[in-house]
Amino acid sequence: MGSVSAPRQVGTVYKDGPVVVICEAVLEGMLEYSEQDLTRERGGFLLGGVYGQGPQYVVVRHFHPALQAQGNSASLTFTHETWAALTRETERSFPTETLIGWQHTHPGFGIFLSGYDLFIHKNFFAEP
Repeated sequence: MGSVSAPRQVGTVYKDGPVVVICEAVLEGMLEYSEQDLTRERGGFLLGGVYGQGPQYVVVRHFHPALQAQGNSASLTFTHETWAALTRETERSFPTETLIGWQHTHPGFGIFLSGYDLFIHKNFFAEP
């Protein structure tokens, strides 16, 4: 049986904020996929669960790359095909998991949320 790494905290835990736990293999998968092309934005979806009642905690157990998304150096668009592939894969491989979020890169631009990023977040991921 493989060894399990001790959890480590990254960032700040706020009194009423949710704690987000990302399985190490999921984080490695996100990084590996993101680093395959540093000339354009890449992203994908996070599957897992939300638990508890104030504060909540979120467990990210799977990363689904958005292979059909259209990315260039300054934008990423989740197409209808992207959402359809996500739905098929989730139903087939992860039927007990919930779509809890998304991630994408901004190669060369740092970390921020653009107006389009905020639109996606508010319209597709409106749950707290």
